[in-house]
Amino acid sequence: MSKLTDTLHELGRAAPRSIGFGPQRQADRTATMLLIGSVRPAGLKAHAGNDAIDALLITDGDSLSTKPEALKGLDGRTWGVISSAPAPADLDRLKQAGCDFVVPEAEDGPAVLLRDDDMARGYTVDTGLTEEKARALEYLPIDFLILEAPADLWPLKLSGLLKLQSTISLVSRHILLRVSAAPGEDDLVVLRDLPVDGLLVDLEAVSAAEVKKIRARLDALPARKPRSGGKTDATLPPATGQPAGHGHDEEWDDDWDDE
Repeated sequence: MSKLTDTLHELGRAAPRSIGFGPQRQADRTATMLLIGSVRPAGLKAHAGNDAIDALLITDGDSLSTKPEALKGLDGRTWGVISSAPAPADLDRLKQAGCDFVVPEAEDGPAVLLRDDDMARGYTVDTGLTEEKARALEYLPIDFLILEAPADLWPLKLSGLLKLQSTISLVSRHILLRVSAAPGEDDLVVLRDLPVDGLLVDLEAVSAAEVKKIRARLDALPARKPRSGGKTDATLPPATGQPAGHGHDEEWDDDWDDE
């Protein structure tokens, strides 16, 4: 299974409390939002060891399937690629090298990119996503969506928030928002509650200091508040083709417990 999707599913969950009569430690809680860094193959050496990020997304991934030497230094790191036109053998080699997730570069990429091989699949959308396309995405084997933020999003205004929410509300996939600068602390709280599950930054365009600033703000972010009754992680599958909402964020109403 994909490490990235496992981490996304665990966002904000508290670790189980110990059983027994000994002293109970405060439950650890996983991250509320992730920080993913994108980088070209040429920049891998400089950024592979960046401990401020949770995973790496490597652009021009097709070239890496036959160049395993370029992937040195990624041991223990969760990483994936943006790929344009891979052959099945290319995907096999990437998986064997440790690739955890794949994102098609464009819509006209080969459908083989969505084959079932335990690597997670991402897909890029923008705030102009239509209901027709959103409905189709619900039935494709896609685990997360990369949402391209409008250039004028920051500082976050109500108009920008509406653009984001109008897209996020159409799909039930985890959302990674591509950003070019550190959102303010108050803006991060709003993004968390949309919900946005992670930020994607270009490590070659955003300074190391800015990346560390984003990391610090994400680490200080409080967990999402349950929407009803304090329960989490119970969902209904999209049985009728309608969007089901974010899997880790939708909850049962307490009234059902009494039925």
